[in-house]
Amino acid sequence: MKENSRKTGIEVVGDAPWGSHFCQFYQTPDDLTNILPLYFKAGLENNEFCLWITSAPLNAEKSQKSIEKVIPDFEQYLDKEQIKIIPHTDWYLEGGVFTPQKVLANWINELKKALAKGYDGMRVAGDTAWVEKTYWRDFIDYETATNKIIGKHNMLSVCAYPLDRCDAFELIEIINNHQFTLIKQATEWKLLENVERRQLKAELRRVRHELEVWIEERSVELAETTKRLIQGTIERKWAGEERRKHERRLQQEKNLNRILLDSMPCIALLMRPKTRDVIASNKAAGKVGAIPGTQCFKTWAKRDEPCPWCLAPEVWADSGERRLEIEDNGLVWDVAWVKIAEDLYLHYAFDITQRKQAEEKIKQLAIFPAETPDPVLCIKKNGYLQFANPAAWPIIVALETKPGEFLPAEWKHLIAEIYHSQNRREIELECRDRIFSIIITPFTGTDFLYAYGRNITEHKQIEKQIQVYQEQLRYLAAELSFAEERERRRIATMLHDHIIQNLGFSKISLEILAETAAGFGHDKHLNSIKELEVITEEMIKYTRSLTFDLSPPILYELGFEVAVEWLIEQIHKRHGILIFFENDGQPKSLDDDIRSLLFQAARELLVNVVKHAQATHVNVFVSRKKDHIKIDIEDNGIGFDVVRISPRMDKNSGFGLFNIRERLHYIGGGLELDSGPGRGTRASLTAPLAIDKDMPI
Repeated sequence: MKENSRKTGIEVVGDAPWGSHFCQFYQTPDDLTNILPLYFKAGLENNEFCLWITSAPLNAEKSQKSIEKVIPDFEQYLDKEQIKIIPHTDWYLEGGVFTPQKVLANWINELKKALAKGYDGMRVAGDTAWVEKTYWRDFIDYETATNKIIGKHNMLSVCAYPLDRCDAFELIEIINNHQFTLIKQATEWKLLENVERRQLKAELRRVRHELEVWIEERSVELAETTKRLIQGTIERKWAGEERRKHERRLQQEKNLNRILLDSMPCIALLMRPKTRDVIASNKAAGKVGAIPGTQCFKTWAKRDEPCPWCLAPEVWADSGERRLEIEDNGLVWDVAWVKIAEDLYLHYAFDITQRKQAEEKIKQLAIFPAETPDPVLCIKKNGYLQFANPAAWPIIVALETKPGEFLPAEWKHLIAEIYHSQNRREIELECRDRIFSIIITPFTGTDFLYAYGRNITEHKQIEKQIQVYQEQLRYLAAELSFAEERERRRIATMLHDHIIQNLGFSKISLEILAETAAGFGHDKHLNSIKELEVITEEMIKYTRSLTFDLSPPILYELGFEVAVEWLIEQIHKRHGILIFFENDGQPKSLDDDIRSLLFQAARELLVNVVKHAQATHVNVFVSRKKDHIKIDIEDNGIGFDVVRISPRMDKNSGFGLFNIRERLHYIGGGLELDSGPGRGTRASLTAPLAIDKDMPI
């Protein structure tokens, strides 16, 4: 193809493809300096690594002087080691012996180094004046092998032979081992092709004629086939991915359902924000009709619209937790809404009707405290314990007092506060293995206060158990999030390794077809082929963009720091904001899950800066602190009141920041915000370099 054609710098040769291997017969050193300096000049100017192996009569020093005449700034190429000029004794006769296999290996090693440094390929020249008759047979075999190897690589090679030292048979061998030969006739250089090359050209002319006929018959068919192949490949791939994604979603919901069904001692629902769709519920919820696939207010509350007391929208807005007592249809409920993940919240409710009835009964029995089965104490406003019924003795023991004595000092102070405010107060008191809720209320028109107790030990145990379940759900949500990111990476890899490559091959085939059709003047098919080329190129760009959106390959191929620099560059190109990146240079070997989480978090924070901060520049600093990594993102924007925002985060981006904080907390890291109106914002992300393998779920 055209992009494989290289400028040789030799007028009579013109351009030559990679893999070209030709020879030059010379009679004087001037013959060499007429050709080789221009040959190397073209290579240096076209991003090629150059290697010149010299021999008498043109040694390394004379060779360098000859090339300096055609390249005035030649020293810059020497300084960056883009060209080496080496005596034949250090290349062909290393150690004083000519070893063909070693020389061939050295060519390939130099080529690999050149490609690794970013050069397009390697251009070499070697003078064979050193070859004695004793080496001739080995050297001819070496040239035969070289001719085969060079044709497979990004290499150009010129072999220089002194004409006066070659007999007729040697000339024939040399010409046959090279694709073409440079020889000087009078004052002009001539180009001679070997027999095989001439035969190859004749064969190519014949094949070209047959190809013309084939293009006429197959161009339309190939175009349609390519179009069907592209469409079919994408449809099959995506259909399979959608099915597997749906199956994984169902399995995740089953896992969440199992936790709720086996554990929650109340009505419990796992729901989606905004829609209030139930995705999992326990048996108690099922009894009131709240099952997966329904909405809570339509089943449990039997309403057409969300309940007027529902606090779920507040939870969605600020990522907090809400609790409320409500009375509905003769029942009293202790209801809670808790954010679990970015798109998940827990809604649970205890039936506290009996508890409320008991409290009301206590109030009725207050006049006759000895008759109530719950603790009742009568206390003077100065803290003197006037009376306690038998059920109150666990409380009396815990307070280390008894009727007829004063309460402890802190309790005397509390009683005085309640009496003067004339407002009741509820407190909790641990009495060995029991917990009591005590309501202290002034008795109107007297100097006395009554304390009504209720054993809430079982209730507190259930609350503690629910907290454990909530934490387990958070852990599970974090693990599901990690699993989702791993799946995104797998899909991105599949897109890159299969679909993009197939599209690339199709594009190359179409380019070849278009080039050939244009050469033969098949204009009626050329437009269709060009149209397919454009479609294929657009699909490649879209698929590549989708790959980076799903999971940037650079994050796993080149590392976290390089990926962050790439992200900064992309944001700068799109939004024009100046972002400065600094790395402390310490090694940071991160787990893939942590690497992905930190990259997403950094991207979320930088996007927030662009959207809300009104900043003109941002500083990003990545550092290592022992076995943790820290990313500081600081801007000079308008800032905000952290006290007001935390812990609910920013209302416009709260879900993203909440998710970052929860997932970092899960792996032992954190998110800290330092800001204030008018003084910019500093966000600090921390995470361990590796996830603790024993972390509970």
